[in-house]
Amino acid sequence: GGMGGGRSQSRGRVQGGDVEGFMFTCSDKTLSECRERCLFGAPLSLRRWEHIRPGTDMLLYNVTSKRLSGPFTAASTCAHWDPDAWGGAYPRQVKIVHWPPNEAGVTVPRGTRGLHAGPLNGASISRLHQVIYGAAPLFTAEEVGVKRSRSRGRSRSRSRSRGGSAA
Repeated sequence: GGMGGGRSQSRGRVQGGDVEGFMFTCSDKTLSECRERCLFGAPLSLRRWEHIRPGTDMLLYNVTSKRLSGPFTAASTCAHWDPDAWGGAYPRQVKIVHWPPNEAGVTVPRGTRGLHAGPLNGASISRLHQVIYGAAPLFTAEEVGVKRSRSRGRSRSRSRSRGGSAA
């Protein structure tokens, strides 16, 4: 394993051999095909795809409905398994073991950033699992405070107060 700084680990960035899971994205238009084919797809620009193996932990984020769902399990490596899928638009493809009839999921708040296709480290995967199952908020109170103080310049003094999260 690579020896990365603790800061990058906590931000969910992946270094060296730290890939423990993968996020794929879909939209309302592509979701039904994902389900029917038990297949996730991404464009050629997908980074670190060669780390995907059978058994890799997978999550799916619907960019239209803002729903994060999973966990799914890869049944294959990443390859161009089905040239007809999505009209050929997403050639980086991973077969999924099965699609649970009612997969767990959560709708993330508007304006959430950082949910995009790509590799995830162990810390990110476990945190996102907790988010999906409702055991943890997507952001800690401190992170929400930081986001708010950046977006609203005038309410600086309020971001200092310690309030509980509204979960």
